[in-house]
Amino acid sequence: MQYSLNRSVLRIAAALVCLGGASAMAQEYPSRDIRSICNFAAGTGADVLVRYYSDQLSRLTSRPVIVENRPGANGVLATDALVKSKPDGYTIMITPASSTLSAAQHLIRKLPFDPIRDITPVTTILRLSFAMVVPVGAPYNNMKELVEALKKKPGNGTIGSSNNPGLVGGELLKQMTGMQTTSVPYKSTPQGLIDLLSGQLDLLISDSTFIAGQLKGGKTKILAVTTAARTTAFPNALTMVESG
Repeated sequence: MQYSLNRSVLRIAAALVCLGGASAMAQEYPSRDIRSICNFAAGTGADVLVRYYSDQLSRLTSRPVIVENRPGANGVLATDALVKSKPDGYTIMITPASSTLSAAQHLIRKLPFDPIRDITPVTTILRLSFAMVVPVGAPYNNMKELVEALKKKPGNGTIGSSNNPGLVGGELLKQMTGMQTTSVPYKSTPQGLIDLLSGQLDLLISDSTFIAGQLKGGKTKILAVTTAARTTAFPNALTMVESG
């Protein structure tokens, strides 16, 4: 059986509210500080990327780009703040497009904004994979062994994530394996990692940026990545397709 989670590859895009009229752009831009909203908590993989690219934008424009973390509701709170900001180009959001523009409208019944009408994507910055993470001492080393172990547990265990792609990936894994695993949503990936290491969580679906730093501590291991081919960051990690 194949677990095709390739669609959960994360496309990071800079999302910018539509600019105002000609009068707003008549003056030299930017003429003041830029506000960069991050829809995930400080210390997460998304936060690292937002701060890096915000710093690059600051260097390019010679203006301060101030990062504002607004975690919650899988990015909805931050996106709503973006949409409600003045459309003058001074509030931007570097965000997972797969979560903010695609998945949210299908996972949340009543969004306070229309991701197509209210947000203007400016550019794609990079593509980021997700990783299936377990404690380093877990008795399984690939997804097949994990599924076999979970099927023996009452209720089939728990899967944690802190974003929409991770939530979708967990539900797809349940569907493909016939398990009744409980999906546990977290406000931030570090919170999920704490529960994973304490034994309260069986599997954590994490963005690769965050987990790359955690692997150095020797407390976690990756069972698989969601890319179509193996990644240079984790060359020894199997893809979901290779996991069988």
